[in-house]
Amino acid sequence: AKIIVLFNAFMAAQDAVLIFDMQGRVINANEAAQKLFERDQFCVDAMEAVVPEDKERIAAALAEMITSGRPAVAQFSIVTMSGRRVPIEASGSLVLDAGGKPVGIVVVERDLTERRKAEEALKKSEEKYRNLVEREKDVIVSVDALGFVNSVNSAVSSWGYTPDEVVKMNFLDLIAPEWREVTAVELQNRLLKTGEFIGET
Repeated sequence: AKIIVLFNAFMAAQDAVLIFDMQGRVINANEAAQKLFERDQFCVDAMEAVVPEDKERIAAALAEMITSGRPAVAQFSIVTMSGRRVPIEASGSLVLDAGGKPVGIVVVERDLTERRKAEEALKKSEEKYRNLVEREKDVIVSVDALGFVNSVNSAVSSWGYTPDEVVKMNFLDLIAPEWREVTAVELQNRLLKTGEFIGET
């Protein structure tokens, strides 16, 4: 019963799971792995689908895992049966027999395509925001929860500072003495509500 339950869990796992023998040949793969690699059968070498530029690095990581016995995690790309390149993150562990001898390797692989797309979209969004901020003629300052400056646009030169001089200063040090008390109250209220204060002058 336990074997059946484990096998069903293996086959139903959402991430691709492959089991290799100690010679690096695939001896079993779940449905998610079949979908990821676009193949129904896996009588192949562990390195066959790895893109050429990643083969040496992944082979070294695999050898280190076998030698040390410690689990390993790596990111690399594979080529599917249709020729698609897919970025993945893989975690591997040794399978031991009752005597503690390594008899195989189990590898869980996750498709990073959507994560990479999201990261790229976020990067472009951040770059667009930075460009908009840099073109702004008003001074725009972002501070952390303690009031220290995280970032400021180049318009701060109109105050007689460079951006590098302002970063890590306390925002209140930039305010005229007669306005500091009022500004401190507003700053505190904003930080309590949102955790960040973005001010324009």
